[in-house]
Amino acid sequence: MAGTGEDPGRPGPPAAPSPAAAPPA
Repeated sequence: MAGTGEDPGRPGPPAAPSPAAAPPA
């Protein structure tokens, strides 16, 4: 889970919804 904002050493927005993780509506 990279870029979830849990790890301070990893860049990325906290809890960012990924289009690849969620199927298109």
